[in-house]
Amino acid sequence: MKELGVNFIDNSDFLKEKAKEEFVFNKKYDAGHWNDLGAFLGMNNVYEKIHQKNPNLLILSENYYDKLSKVEESLPVSYFKINEEVPNWELKVNYEDITQQYVNEVKLDNSFTHFNYYKNLNQEAENSLKLLIFHGSYLNSRGKFVIPAVKEYIGVHNYQNVLDIPYYFNIFKPDLVIFEVAEYTLLDQYFSYEKNGTAGFSHVIR
Repeated sequence: MKELGVNFIDNSDFLKEKAKEEFVFNKKYDAGHWNDLGAFLGMNNVYEKIHQKNPNLLILSENYYDKLSKVEESLPVSYFKINEEVPNWELKVNYEDITQQYVNEVKLDNSFTHFNYYKNLNQEAENSLKLLIFHGSYLNSRGKFVIPAVKEYIGVHNYQNVLDIPYYFNIFKPDLVIFEVAEYTLLDQYFSYEKNGTAGFSHVIR
């Protein structure tokens, strides 16, 4: 990445260290992803580094959330019984969901159609950034850890869609673009190498 001149953040070592003392991954329920605490810490690690160069990006505060928990009684994709208490943070920040105004018009890969668009209504976010983020399953259901940091948050499933980055950039004209990806997904089935030469990245976050 450095040799290519790509700005990137690798959260791997950061989360490994946090996991020694913090409950950042569930032991059973959705154990392949970070939990709410892990997402809060991991995304803040990204924001803090970007904030150093662009202080308009806000840093997440625990005050933005009610830090609750809930008991999961089965795995998310099966009926395999478990009994695990997991973090379940609820966002207290006021925001507007305008996804439906765009979702039927925006071009998305037929197999990867996740899209969302939120506006942060908090006054402190008025001078923050308009963020376009291409992300996978680590953030598909955790927009609550993106919304408070920015003025507007456009989320697009990263698989295949990120290869059309000029299209999305021209439509939404963001102040910042983040490409979030898990290293193990860098395969042809998710990012076709035939299209790969058509896209250029100036910021890659993983």
